[in-house]
Amino acid sequence: MSNLTKCSICGETYSYCPNCANTHAWKFYTDSYECYQIFMVLKQYGSKQIDKSEAKTMLERIGITEKTDLSIYKPKIAERLTNILTDDEPVKVEPVEEKTVLKKTKKSKLYKEE
Repeated sequence: MSNLTKCSICGETYSYCPNCANTHAWKFYTDSYECYQIFMVLKQYGSKQIDKSEAKTMLERIGITEKTDLSIYKPKIAERLTNILTDDEPVKVEPVEEKTVLKKTKKSKLYKEE
């Protein structure tokens, strides 16, 4: 018996049966393999396994570019894709802070600041 579920990338409703042997594992998250490829790029980018440049390259390899109509995807997904595909993200410069040196003491075996 199949269950109706929604694609996490485009929002389309599709049938998914977790018990059927012929069901692909990617169908747990998405309705198509193309959506699953996008899902994986966003997942890797979100968990910092890849940087923005790598994510952009991977998306371009599967046919997603700045000229792609992203309106077919969920609004949050389209926003994330736009963020990756555009180069207008400002560079944040973090202030340099002094590092705190931690040292183990013999008595407590806890770390203390010096």
